[in-house]
Amino acid sequence: MNTINKLFRARIRFSQDKTVTFDRLHEIIEKTAKTIPFENLCIMKNNLKDITKENVSEKILVRNEGGLCYELNSLLNAFLIENGFNAILVFGVVFNRSSNEWSPTGRTHVLNILTYKEKNFVVDTGFGGNCPLKPVPVDSTIVTSRNGEFRVRKEKSEFGDYILEMK
Repeated sequence: MNTINKLFRARIRFSQDKTVTFDRLHEIIEKTAKTIPFENLCIMKNNLKDITKENVSEKILVRNEGGLCYELNSLLNAFLIENGFNAILVFGVVFNRSSNEWSPTGRTHVLNILTYKEKNFVVDTGFGGNCPLKPVPVDSTIVTSRNGEFRVRKEKSEFGDYILEMK
């Protein structure tokens, strides 16, 4: 068992004896959201390091700190890959429905796209209380969790071809 796998399981309290399966991903995502805070304390303290597997593991798994989407989802990505999943990190941009505007910071959100049985899913644990807490299929299927309803639908925009919506 790799170090990230072992430390990640310990941090989120997911048994070392349980096999990580697609059907258990909702449990892993929810445990991650409950135990690893979405926070920016290192940025506020100007204590920044490169986003590497080693630095993120040290920060979140050894020092028991939280992080932002690019740290949390990078760590989740490494965990998923170590457990045999086909996952990649992608950039996204946040859209504010109330102001009807894309975030002026652009593509600064990082999330996972996981392919399972030839189907793509958004797996995101780096968006605070807006995380779906479950894999969301990239096919307009609505997924419900205690954080709300989520779906990914195809819609061309200036930033890409898909939109993850939260109700």
